[in-house]
Amino acid sequence: MALASCAADLERRFANSRTEEVQIREVSCLGRCDHAPAVALNDSIFGDATPYLVESLAHAAMRGEELHERHIEQRVPCASDPYSDAEKYGVVRKLVQSRAWDDVLAQLKAAELKGMGGAGFPTSMKWELVRKQPDPVKYVVCNADESEPGTIKDRFIMTNLPHLLIEGMIIAGLVTGAKRGILYIRHEYHLQEEILGEEIRRCYRSGLLGKRSSAATSTTISKFCEPRRIHLW
Repeated sequence: MALASCAADLERRFANSRTEEVQIREVSCLGRCDHAPAVALNDSIFGDATPYLVESLAHAAMRGEELHERHIEQRVPCASDPYSDAEKYGVVRKLVQSRAWDDVLAQLKAAELKGMGGAGFPTSMKWELVRKQPDPVKYVVCNADESEPGTIKDRFIMTNLPHLLIEGMIIAGLVTGAKRGILYIRHEYHLQEEILGEEIRRCYRSGLLGKRSSAATSTTISKFCEPRRIHLW
């Protein structure tokens, strides 16, 4: 009801505006369900939106002013972080030294870890199948699109535990023999894109990634942001 009321109010406020200036329409989930209602103005996203706020931002955009998102989300310490204040990427460093790839697969199997897709495919089986493939060109792809309405669990992980996400990709690459990692992130996650980008650069600087990586595997990881859709509302 709040969203419908907000949209109706905006329609009234911009009733005299030209179509080429302002268009108000529904869009797919913006990944801000914890700060609804949310709006996208020229691809900048704002949560906890009110008709007054949206009107002010829209007029600013029409004047040619640059819009700056308000990053409401604050990074918080997580009890699930095994590193806490200790040096991160400890598992990768130990794995590189031991090269115990089979042990990783055994632990995944014992843990009964499964994919988050509808099939619930066993992770250990997936990694082992990829590892056994003779083709030397292999990829680790992390799908961080998270387009399901009301789902923000991945956004939380990317915000607060980016090192665990990157470490998981590196481990997957080491075990399966993949030398290239691609992190696909939805374009609405601007803050998370920045956080992950900095984490990846930190790994390159410390030698965990790249042609001269300590893993001696020439592992690389790059971000791919979903092509941006342009809409005012």
